[in-house]
Amino acid sequence: MNVFNRLLVSLLALAAIALAALVLAIALGWVRPDEVLRAPWSHALEPARLAAGADSRWLVGVCAVLVPLAMGLFVLEWCTLRRRPHLLTVRKSPHGAVTVAMRSVREMADRLGGEHPQVLEIHTRVREQRGALWIAGKVSVAAGEPIPDIAADLQDRIKSGIERSLGRSVAEVRVEAQVGPLSNGHSRAPRVQ
Repeated sequence: MNVFNRLLVSLLALAAIALAALVLAIALGWVRPDEVLRAPWSHALEPARLAAGADSRWLVGVCAVLVPLAMGLFVLEWCTLRRRPHLLTVRKSPHGAVTVAMRSVREMADRLGGEHPQVLEIHTRVREQRGALWIAGKVSVAAGEPIPDIAADLQDRIKSGIERSLGRSVAEVRVEAQVGPLSNGHSRAPRVQ
């Protein structure tokens, strides 16, 4: 979302907070409309002051829910703005640095593992520690396939492919295998060689 949209949503959230808090204060009898706003605007809030019984409870309930929701929207808009992708530096030179998003490294590991003919599905996690990459993957294989052989081949494929593409050392590729789908029941059939 671009900055203009964030500002617009934030202003709308702040307006919703202010209006809901004002209506809540009037409905609870803490303030009168004419104390907060001048005419003709104070007349628009007069029904909130006059609400009674079930109408009053509904009004208070809606405002009490709207204030935290709008606050949450405001906070989410500005907290996600600062989030930057984690970057992996693959090369430094006098001319500058070359970086790759860690998400791209994970996608590359998923693609390399997914090319194995007996792999139905793979999800990896990648982290950098002590100057090397550590990769952990959950793998789904078809029933009856030799899991130790598949896991060893996956480790070699992922390690050599990442090292060749990025020029960075891969310290470990950990494989957690299971028979059947990993998630959502969506998987592909094993390829026939």
